[in-house]
Amino acid sequence: MSSKNRKRVLVIAHDAGGTEVIAGYIRTHAKQYDFCSYIAGPAVRIFRREHLPFTTIKDGPKQLGSIVARHRDAAFALLGTGWMTTIEADALVKTKQSGLKTVVYLESWTDYRERFGYPKQDWRNKLPDEIWVGDEYAQQLATNLLVPYTSVRFVRNQYLVDIKKRFNLLQRGAAQPTALLFLSDAVPEARRLFAALLFGLSLSENRDLYVLLRFHPADKRSRYDKIIQRYRGQVRVQKSRDSDIVRDLLMAKVVVGTESVAMVPAALVGKKTINVVPSRRKSILPFPQIARTRSVREALRLI
Repeated sequence: MSSKNRKRVLVIAHDAGGTEVIAGYIRTHAKQYDFCSYIAGPAVRIFRREHLPFTTIKDGPKQLGSIVARHRDAAFALLGTGWMTTIEADALVKTKQSGLKTVVYLESWTDYRERFGYPKQDWRNKLPDEIWVGDEYAQQLATNLLVPYTSVRFVRNQYLVDIKKRFNLLQRGAAQPTALLFLSDAVPEARRLFAALLFGLSLSENRDLYVLLRFHPADKRSRYDKIIQRYRGQVRVQKSRDSDIVRDLLMAKVVVGTESVAMVPAALVGKKTINVVPSRRKSILPFPQIARTRSVREALRLI
């Protein structure tokens, strides 16, 4: 189908999690739609990595209003949700006001109502025309929380599918994994967990295991430097610079984190994945393949 005959889809994205899923959808449906992508922040790195065309934008409702006005003839607008800026929330408002069909792809398993303003009374008015989810757990959760206020549709999470395919392909020639892959997250608990993890490893007799630190997109790369320095000579720590999580997973003997969404692909490719949640609250990751512990001490026993 020529580009002239393809229907246009307006894409606006910023945060990394939602952008990974949206980028996977764009790759899979590139022959079906003409995607007009406007992105900012961590989304830029992802689109460049995937060699997808895009236009960069800044945070501001005025620019978004102009973009939406130019694409009123699109089949629909495909958006993520995020907390780092208001770009995606503002884009949802503008697309709804224009009468353009709005679709939001939910990439995780938490705050399904809160993303749209709950518990404020008018939160239902901020919902898109359609919610997309990529797995059975998300579908059940979204259906329970958002139907009948909006419709929920299952759209396969191509990002996770591609990770499994690439991992299985590259694993054949990979070296024996010897890393403990620590998945950082933009929460205070992550820093405390990392410190406790290095302390526990400093007392361990397993000296062959080193720590591979993978940063959350919102992290500063210096966030853990003081902790790393404290255990220098006792625990070897390497900072990952790979934008592709598959490369880090290939080196991982075990994966540890606290409520990081990146633990899902780790578990789905068969890595031993341990979620440390030091409280009585329910985990936001509803995958039975992910082991849950309440302390680093428990986690180290599983390694």
